Amino acid sequence: MASAIDILIDRIARRVEALATTERDASMKATGKPDALRYIRVRKAMPSADRLTAIAKALETSPEWLLGQSMAPVSDTPVTLGIADGDGSIALKRINLGFAMGDGSNLDDYVEEGTFDFDANLLRAISQSPAHRLLVADGVGDSMQPTLLDSDLLVIDTLQTRLNMTDRIWAIALYGAGAVKRLRPAAGGKLEIISDNTLHEKQIVDAQDVRIIGRVVWSGRRH
Repeated sequence: MASAIDILIDRIARRVEALATTERDASMKATGKPDALRYIRVRKAMPSADRLTAIAKALETSPEWLLGQSMAPVSDTPVTLGIADGDGSIALKRINLGFAMGDGSNLDDYVEEGTFDFDANLLRAISQSPAHRLLVADGVGDSMQPTLLDSDLLVIDTLQTRLNMTDRIWAIALYGAGAVKRLRPAAGGKLEIISDNTLHEKQIVDAQDVRIIGRVVWSGRRH
């Protein structure tokens, strides 16, 4: 018979997979620390009641289910609110795409600039992805003018990282530097990097040199 900690570790892993998130992201959402869930898994350390409750909330389930004390079905998709539910704002993580502390190939390299409160109803109309997989960033440079300006506010859906649509705008790391571009597959395992600003020439690069951070699903600007 599995022990309580083994059940907890297994069910945490199942919820992380069901929500299409990562152990690190779930840890940050639950505790503000990147290694909280890894610590439970590696050390087989049972969390306190308060921490377990926070973990359950982040994983959109109940402490009882995580401990194997409830057999009630748990949805394998993120909770989706109705258009009339929960008016107000949702805090999205804000990053600086133009400045990376590392080589820019990892989302964690980019400097965080706190959070941005986004209208809940508008957010639900923009994307069905869970809020913790959405980022806010500012436009980068003038290469996407007139579609996007340097100071435009962008919402990036980090669940969308597969280039399955060509007429879309993507936030990417190109040779480790942040950029916002259109992408198009090219022959020989390469990608075409396209700027809307005709003053910027198209680039053809190896696909391995591009990391898709997410799809730009919304933009806004002050007037």
